[in-house]
Amino acid sequence: MIREGVIGEVTEVHAQFSFEVLEMGGPDQWRIDRELAGGGSLMDAGVYTATAAHFFADSEAVSVQGETVSEHEAFDEGVDERGVYTVQFENGVTASCSANFTGSYNDWVEVTGTEGTLRIEPAFWFNVDRELTVDRGDWDVTIGAPSVDEVTEEFDHFGYSVLTGTDPEPDGDVGIADIELLEGVYESAETGERVRLD
Repeated sequence: MIREGVIGEVTEVHAQFSFEVLEMGGPDQWRIDRELAGGGSLMDAGVYTATAAHFFADSEAVSVQGETVSEHEAFDEGVDERGVYTVQFENGVTASCSANFTGSYNDWVEVTGTEGTLRIEPAFWFNVDRELTVDRGDWDVTIGAPSVDEVTEEFDHFGYSVLTGTDPEPDGDVGIADIELLEGVYESAETGERVRLD
């Protein structure tokens, strides 16, 4: 829909992914163990928001500014409880994203264009029904999408790629770009400055 220009030229992407991680296994789980997780909310939920921002901006990120919060006593040192960041893309699109391990469940992405908005909710949680809403001011429509087993879909796609010798989509460059962006968020949170991404 975006590539067809339904909401005009994309100007902004907003994404939020929040869930109470301690309710998903208590304080002894891997997500809040620095050695096992490599981070916290940003390296888990934040990867989804970064991927969405890259996908909908359809451009390379050039700078990022962010903050992290780690107040809960159950979290290891260096494991962020919450993170928020803004991204500037090469094509002028901006994104604001957040990830949260101690907030109530909240899961959506919204894309603002010059002629309307597109919203997916929930956007990131697995095996749930979704709604896509397009609003152009003079009209709006909401489309429901039934749940699919996303892990099975991913494995099938990867298996097909291996068997046919074709490249999987997205490729590894997408993951690398997301990690570089999130490492920039951590650097920005530490320095208090906007970080250029090369």
